[in-house]
Amino acid sequence: MARTVTTPVCPRVLVALVTLAATAALLGCGKDGAQVPTANLKGSGEASAASPAAAAATDAKAPSADPAKLLAEMVAKYHQAKSYGDAGELYVEIDSGQGQPQKLPAHPFSVAFERPNKARIHSLSASIVADGEKLYASVHGLRGQVLVTPDPAQLTIESLEADKLLVQAMRGQLDVQLPQLQLLMLDDPIQAIAGNGTPKLLPDEDFDGQDCHRVAVDDSEGTNVFWISKDSGLLVRLDRPPVRFGDPQTGPTAAIRFDFRGAHLDGEISADAFTFHVPEDAKLLSRLLPPPPEPPSPLLGKKPGEFQFIDESGEVVNQETLAGRVVVLDMWATWCGWCFEGFPNLQKVYDQFQGDNKLAILAVNTDDVAVTDEQVRKSFEEAKIHLPIVRDTKRIADSVFQVQGLPTMVILGADGTIEDYHIGYDPNLAKTLPGKLERLLLGESLAAEEIEKYEKAVEEYRKAEADALAADADVGPIVE
Repeated sequence: MARTVTTPVCPRVLVALVTLAATAALLGCGKDGAQVPTANLKGSGEASAASPAAAAATDAKAPSADPAKLLAEMVAKYHQAKSYGDAGELYVEIDSGQGQPQKLPAHPFSVAFERPNKARIHSLSASIVADGEKLYASVHGLRGQVLVTPDPAQLTIESLEADKLLVQAMRGQLDVQLPQLQLLMLDDPIQAIAGNGTPKLLPDEDFDGQDCHRVAVDDSEGTNVFWISKDSGLLVRLDRPPVRFGDPQTGPTAAIRFDFRGAHLDGEISADAFTFHVPEDAKLLSRLLPPPPEPPSPLLGKKPGEFQFIDESGEVVNQETLAGRVVVLDMWATWCGWCFEGFPNLQKVYDQFQGDNKLAILAVNTDDVAVTDEQVRKSFEEAKIHLPIVRDTKRIADSVFQVQGLPTMVILGADGTIEDYHIGYDPNLAKTLPGKLERLLLGESLAAEEIEKYEKAVEEYRKAEADALAADADVGPIVE
């Protein structure tokens, strides 16, 4: 299962980070530090399966056809179709095993397809247009890049997924492939979607005003349910079984549902649907490139402005009191869940270096003055954390250290220079931080190394971009 990891961070504005491509952010902070509200995946107007009314309705609708025949007839319709169109939604429900499952916002998708090789596809963060001569693609987040390749004589799943980054953008973190493309392009789409399980009929149900056959097919993960419209014979909904991601034993599970609203065959598709307009500032590439390397903090290698904190005894802590020592400043707040997730790792490092008077590790609390010292101390006591606390009630760190989210860790060398700067929770902190501190205590410079590393990465990126641009010359002229 493909997985994209996003650095967990509590934004200063405390907006909940809830996206499919960054499921790790599900564990971040909402506006009030609470979990995001949850809901099930049922559409509007659907009765709960646990309710007496739903149970009665289910009992009243008995299976009405042969399941294998229903699937075969549905597949035949897709294979025989000259064109296809839809506009639907992908729903994902995350179950971490702690409380109610969590429903993510619906992700719209759409497919317009005309045999043999014309298509317009929007899936998650990817957009694809095949006009019969060339295939164009763009990915949200890869601004300024347009993939352009020759359009094959017959469009296939393989030709749509020839570019690695495009596949990741289309499928997302949960490796979701659009089932309607499989139905249109694969010889045995049911096997590709649901494996070789034996089809079984479930009671008929209504979906979005349509009376539907429901066919269940079990795979290694659980049960897939195909909702087939009795009127059109097309797939109007597909329920996929929950799949585990992250840790194979304890990681959360994700249940996926596709709603194919407006699905239709052999309708007329406007030629405009297969026209791709290349942005003026776009670079045409034969392969998509990862985003250019992120520059390090502009503060790296520089000495910060004047700062002043207050310790638990009421004493001032500033550049003068810290002079000559390597200093770790870990910015946090009582509402920041990711801060407390990371404190046990920092505690291990603190315990390892405790007693070294050449090093200071400080937990810089950035809560408003309305949060009392007692509340700050109590938050550490409840978490069983024993790090030295200093308070920054005037938000000096925000301006001096340009703090954009919490936690933020800044490491100063013995001469006061900013040697390391990291935003977000770092699960490997207990392993990586001691080595950094040892090097700084020996007088080495981390900042110079990080800047040099970034400059080399930029040079490599420019070479890769030049190679992709050069290869693009073989594609031919671009006509908007």
